[in-house]
Parts: sequence; structure tokens; C-alpha cells
Amino acid sequence: MKYHLIAARSLTYGQRMARALKDAGVTAALVRGSGENGCSYSVRIKEGNLAAAERILAGAGFGAVVIRGEPE
Repeated sequence: MKYHLIAARSLTYGQRMARALKDAGVTAALVRGSGENGCSYSVRIKEGNLAAAERILAGAGFGAVVIRGEPE
């Protein structure tokens, strides 16, 4: 199954994004990764939920988000 990762600027921001998505009925999981500049956090959603997630996050007041695909 393919997933998309929505980058979060901090742990707290990622937790808030995941909660907003879950409250709206979109399954979301906070995941930790490591980047060149230290730790990073992302919210993982299923591929079919991308459009809904973008709409929900925009409506909840989250600014522009970076979305990248994750291989199966």
C-alpha cells in the first residue's frame, strides 16, 4: 500500500496535524525520520486520503505543507 508523508516542522506540530486528521476521520500516524539536519517528523496517510488531508489541514489553519510519496 502506498502512503504519503506530510512534513511537520516540529513534534508538536505533527501531533496537532495528526489529531486534526483523525478527528475528521482520516487515518494518520506520526512517524519519525532522520534528516541531514537532525530529526524530522511527518504524518503518514494512505494514498487515497491525500486530497481530503490537504483540505482538512488547510481548513484547520495549517500553512503550506510538504508532501512526498513513500514507496510500497
